[in-house]
Amino acid sequence: MSHVTPPKSTPSPSVLSAGGRLLGPVRGHVNTLKPYFARTLRPKERPVTRPFCTQLRDPQAGTVDVTGCYLERDPARVVVAIHGLGGSIESGYLVEALRAADALGVSMLLLNCRGADRTNCDFYHSGLTADLDAALKSVDLSAAQDIFLLGYSIGGHVALCYGCDRPDPRVRKIAVICAPLELSSTADDFDQRRLNVYRGHVMDGLKEIYTACYQRRPHGILPQQARAIHRIRSWDDQIVAPRFGFKNADDYYQSESVARRLSDLQVEGLYVGARFDPMVQARRVEPHLHKSRLAVVWDDQAGHLGFLPGFTLGLNAPLGLEPQVLSWLVRDA
Repeated sequence: MSHVTPPKSTPSPSVLSAGGRLLGPVRGHVNTLKPYFARTLRPKERPVTRPFCTQLRDPQAGTVDVTGCYLERDPARVVVAIHGLGGSIESGYLVEALRAADALGVSMLLLNCRGADRTNCDFYHSGLTADLDAALKSVDLSAAQDIFLLGYSIGGHVALCYGCDRPDPRVRKIAVICAPLELSSTADDFDQRRLNVYRGHVMDGLKEIYTACYQRRPHGILPQQARAIHRIRSWDDQIVAPRFGFKNADDYYQSESVARRLSDLQVEGLYVGARFDPMVQARRVEPHLHKSRLAVVWDDQAGHLGFLPGFTLGLNAPLGLEPQVLSWLVRDA
């Protein structure tokens, strides 16, 4: 397993305890929201990409488009990045991934989870790997000799699920950022009142995806009924479980949670987590990591997908989450 050094960074002075130290849970919220607003209000220049599209045949939905965008650099080395729940390839944190790939001279595919492009006839769940498999088998990646997976939040869960189940032999490493591992407890935590601001944002994205899919293939409850759902467990009960043949949300969580399968991971992996992540709590993740072959780094300063500029894995690469993680992914290729 590749060695990684725990990150060292300096607490932000914006919210301090009486003793002068930033309170952990508060820091987690601050460093979740602050990077999000920074990316939204002051977006960085995005490297030029081209549209990506391939197709697969789904037993229920028929022909499904698998979409994304492709950064063409070294065709032999490709990083495939997967966004978080309710997001898409337009999510701001993926710009940082593109910029890091551009700087390293490796190609990158930003992959939409099914329906995230708002132009599809179907939507995804947290263990759906068929679209990732189709993307890796596409013409665009036919020249790739070394493939690396980078998953953010639920995208990390999808990447790990794929890595545990006969992955493409060209996949060398998987790195995941703030990924949940056990879906039931994560859903219960996410449904707590204190996370209303985050849940509302994620649910808005899921509702947009569902409505767009319903307009192309009316299936399931009406969009106006879906828009009345305000809890993720209820969403999974009423939307996800019926579509994918699960009995209910509990059946879905038990069937698809990667936590029970981590020992089957076929490639080298890295888990980067935020100790005070308000959305994916460390206490829910740590017990499962102990049973895995993942290298693990916890950052005490970060929020959910919000890491400080000084983040380091101890690698000889520019500081920051994406430059360090991508350097870890491709350094032996």
